[in-house]
Amino acid sequence: MAEENESPLAPYATPSSDPVHQSLEQKEVSLAVIEALGATKITTMICSVAGFIAVGLMLWAAFTAMPYDASGFAILLLIATVSFFAPYFAFRYSRSVTRVTKSLKEEDLVKALKNQSLFWGYICILACLWGFLMLLALLGAIA
Repeated sequence: MAEENESPLAPYATPSSDPVHQSLEQKEVSLAVIEALGATKITTMICSVAGFIAVGLMLWAAFTAMPYDASGFAILLLIATVSFFAPYFAFRYSRSVTRVTKSLKEEDLVKALKNQSLFWGYICILACLWGFLMLLALLGAIA
């Protein structure tokens, strides 16, 4: 009968000693972290909206140029498509930061930092690509 009442989670143990309860427990983010993230929230939202406007203007220019210059249309469409993802990731980061400042949950902070990592990873790829293209242009100008 003692075997039936025993469970691997020790039902009368305190919650802090229960490993399953610890992993499901919601941890709160400190106030200093919230204040630091809150300072970036408005800036990233403004930058992402400005980026979306710039992408929209590029698309407008591409479709305006389409009847006159097919290669110009293709280049502008490519640039607008590549440029879309930076403001998109910044917008996702800003929304995640807003969620963290309201909920104060660690899981929301982790999502916000993942979105920030996506943004900076994408910007790093673009910077390397831009540097490579500039190197090719320099070598082409020298030759």
